[in-house]
Amino acid sequence: MTRLHPVLLAAFLAASLHTSVQAQSAPSTTSRDTSTQARQSVPEADRDFMKAAAEAGHAEVQGARLALSKSTSPEVKTYAQMLVDDHTRANTQLEQLAKSKGVKLPTEPSLMHKGKLQMLKMSKGADFDKRFAEEMGVEAHRKVIELFRDEVANGRDPQIKSFAQETLPKLEHHLELAQQLQNEADKQVQDKDNRRSGDKK
Repeated sequence: MTRLHPVLLAAFLAASLHTSVQAQSAPSTTSRDTSTQARQSVPEADRDFMKAAAEAGHAEVQGARLALSKSTSPEVKTYAQMLVDDHTRANTQLEQLAKSKGVKLPTEPSLMHKGKLQMLKMSKGADFDKRFAEEMGVEAHRKVIELFRDEVANGRDPQIKSFAQETLPKLEHHLELAQQLQNEADKQVQDKDNRRSGDKK
């Protein structure tokens, strides 16, 4: 049997080792291709829905946390805690769904939501409760319900459509309770205005 010269043998082993390292360190194209295919397979309208739903969900959680720290109303605090719990859960489900489909979601509210949150932060007392009930309760939920209903009716991705359908009843319940809070908040602000008018007389 022919024996390799020590220098040739060393070169051969070095080349073999380099090839092995390259094979191990080369990035896997399979997972990358799978992610790309998943992203491309999600219709644009469904991706837009997920992104809008994520922004709205983050806004609801931040607004509700404001209410927990600023409101003095037990009813408002109870409602706010429900929003934190329900929307945090929905946000997590949506994030997991988007990740499985290779869709990257926003991690914070939209600029419009941020502006409303800033205005809410500047309110206090009964005025805060009224603004919170109106903007984060009634107005925000009316818009997000419309968004979810449209996805239920027109969504093309079965899993995303199913998420919207399962989440919608909770959003409708949130709106119903928010309308009750709004009526109560309006009454309290009106009572305060009446007292001020009486004091001036």
